[in-house]
Amino acid sequence: MRNSEDIPWPAETLSNIDQNAASALLEKLLQSFSNNCKFLQNPVKDLYYKLFLCLEDARHQQKIPGSGNPETVAETIDRCFTFGELHQALVDKTEDFFKKVSDCSQENPTIFLIREYISKNYMNETLSAKDISSHVFLSTSYVCTFFKNKTGTIVLTGWIEGTSIVLLISDDGVGIPSEKLSAILSGNGNSTSGGTNIAVYNTHRRLQILYGPDYGLTYSSTPGSGTEVEIRIPAIRKSATEPSN
Repeated sequence: MRNSEDIPWPAETLSNIDQNAASALLEKLLQSFSNNCKFLQNPVKDLYYKLFLCLEDARHQQKIPGSGNPETVAETIDRCFTFGELHQALVDKTEDFFKKVSDCSQENPTIFLIREYISKNYMNETLSAKDISSHVFLSTSYVCTFFKNKTGTIVLTGWIEGTSIVLLISDDGVGIPSEKLSAILSGNGNSTSGGTNIAVYNTHRRLQILYGPDYGLTYSSTPGSGTEVEIRIPAIRKSATEPSN
């Protein structure tokens, strides 16, 4: 196994947004360790941890929402048990970085500031439209109108269908590519913010465990037109003594 000091750090590559150089680095890493590291060794994990942190620093410098969280890096590494899994995670994160840089470069600066503020404060139960508007120094009504015009519309509808309650959340956004759509309810893949789809998967599975396989979440999307999420639950809750189907 080669010494980690022989591997060049990607900070300059990332700051220069040089995807070709980043790909060359990833290939060099693969060739250096793949034959000798079927199982993870601490020096390799330490090296990859530093590379993941370089990616997080670069995401933060490029002002990509949801960046700069070392705990996320540690969680990513903890989920990997082999070198192949760890290397593929780094490849996926690197590709996502360059995609996000491209997306953010085309985004309205005000929308970016709003999205970044929400991503950092969404766990705050008191977060309000007034807080967001104060952050970008605009009136609340203007921010709501501006954000709607720039990001599209979200519509929530619901109805009774037989013995089920159906809630439908739809938007007129950019949509989700078919290859990503199929991974959402599997717990695999990444969300558009860089995280994983595990929360959506857990919600779907909990509904199925509670109510049966006919219930849960359903996604449908047309790239360029929007996305629909259907939530289906029973209209009548069965008693604890009533047998399930």
